[in-house]
Amino acid sequence: MYDDELEFDEVDTITFDWDKVTELRSRFDQQIRFANGEVKQGFLIVKEQHLVIVSSGSEQHYPL
Repeated sequence: MYDDELEFDEVDTITFDWDKVTELRSRFDQQIRFANGEVKQGFLIVKEQHLVIVSSGSEQHYPL
Protein backbone atom coordinates (compact mmCIF):
# COMPACT_ATOMS: atom_id res chain seq x y z
CA MET A 1 0.00 0.00 0.00
CA TYR A 2 1.80 3.07 -1.18
CA ASP A 3 0.56 6.37 -2.57
CA ASP A 4 -3.10 5.32 -2.51
CA GLU A 5 -2.42 2.23 -4.63
CA LEU A 6 -2.40 -1.50 -3.87
CA GLU A 7 0.18 -3.59 -5.70
CA PHE A 8 0.74 -7.36 -6.00
CA ASP A 9 4.02 -8.74 -7.35
CA GLU A 10 3.28 -12.49 -7.27
CA VAL A 11 2.31 -13.03 -10.91
CA ASP A 12 2.45 -9.81 -12.86
CA THR A 13 2.07 -6.43 -11.24
CA ILE A 14 -1.59 -5.52 -10.75
CA THR A 15 -2.34 -2.05 -9.42
CA PHE A 16 -5.70 -1.03 -7.96
CA ASP A 17 -6.90 2.48 -7.12
CA TRP A 18 -7.81 2.53 -3.43
CA ASP A 19 -10.96 4.58 -4.05
CA LYS A 20 -12.36 1.59 -6.00
CA VAL A 21 -11.56 -1.05 -3.33
CA THR A 22 -14.51 -1.72 -0.98
CA GLU A 23 -12.82 -4.24 1.33
CA LEU A 24 -9.60 -6.23 1.41
CA ARG A 25 -8.95 -9.22 3.72
CA SER A 26 -5.86 -11.34 4.17
CA ARG A 27 -6.40 -15.06 3.95
CA PHE A 28 -3.55 -15.88 6.32
CA ASP A 29 -1.86 -14.31 9.32
CA GLN A 30 0.39 -11.44 8.12
CA GLN A 31 3.07 -9.15 9.52
CA ILE A 32 2.88 -5.47 8.70
CA ARG A 33 5.48 -2.79 9.41
CA PHE A 34 4.27 0.76 9.97
CA ALA A 35 6.20 3.85 8.85
CA ASN A 36 7.40 4.34 12.45
CA GLY A 37 9.01 0.87 12.41
CA GLU A 38 6.39 -0.79 14.63
CA VAL A 39 5.51 -4.36 13.53
CA LYS A 40 2.09 -5.96 14.11
CA GLN A 41 0.92 -9.46 13.23
CA GLY A 42 -2.55 -10.85 12.55
CA PHE A 43 -5.24 -11.11 9.93
CA LEU A 44 -5.63 -7.86 8.00
CA ILE A 45 -8.86 -6.16 6.97
CA VAL A 46 -8.91 -2.87 5.09
CA LYS A 47 -12.27 -1.12 4.77
CA GLU A 48 -13.86 2.27 5.28
CA GLN A 49 -10.47 4.04 5.39
CA HIS A 50 -9.24 1.84 8.28
CA LEU A 51 -6.80 -1.02 8.73
CA VAL A 52 -8.02 -3.62 11.22
CA ILE A 53 -5.54 -6.18 12.58
CA VAL A 54 -7.22 -9.21 14.18
CA SER A 55 -4.97 -11.19 16.52
CA SER A 56 -5.83 -13.54 19.41
CA GLY A 57 -9.49 -12.56 19.24
CA SER A 58 -8.90 -8.82 19.57
CA GLU A 59 -9.02 -6.06 16.94
CA GLN A 60 -6.73 -3.08 16.59
CA HIS A 61 -7.96 -0.24 14.34
CA TYR A 62 -5.73 2.21 12.49
CA PRO A 63 -6.91 5.05 10.24
CA LEU A 64 -5.42 5.11 6.74
